[in-house]
Amino acid sequence: MLFPGYLGGFTVGRQFTCRVEKTGPVRFLRLDGEITGESEASFKNMPVGGAADGALVLDFAGVDYINSAGLALLIGLIRRCRQENRSVGAINLSDHYRKIFHMVGLNDYIALFESDKQARMAFSPH
Repeated sequence: MLFPGYLGGFTVGRQFTCRVEKTGPVRFLRLDGEITGESEASFKNMPVGGAADGALVLDFAGVDYINSAGLALLIGLIRRCRQENRSVGAINLSDHYRKIFHMVGLNDYIALFESDKQARMAFSPH
């Protein structure tokens, strides 16, 4: 299900796209392409919603490449969510990027899950 009022994918930079899905208390950002500094302005304006929109889960299934500038953009996004007391998770993160997230300490601020279902269960009110 797409987020109400959302009319499809939007392009962030030349090669990066994002699709938003709202499933219960969780907003999924389906990322696709390369996350680099070329799309900084658009990346910062992604429709992540606000505190009332619940947890945010980044789906890296379609991500081909993340460079250091892209990591900085992800850190900024996570920081914005944390300032709103929102939980942030990630799914479909490759082993390579799991290692990088661990090396830069991102795994201290973002929960890593194996599936959509696992993320939804973790972030659903009990």
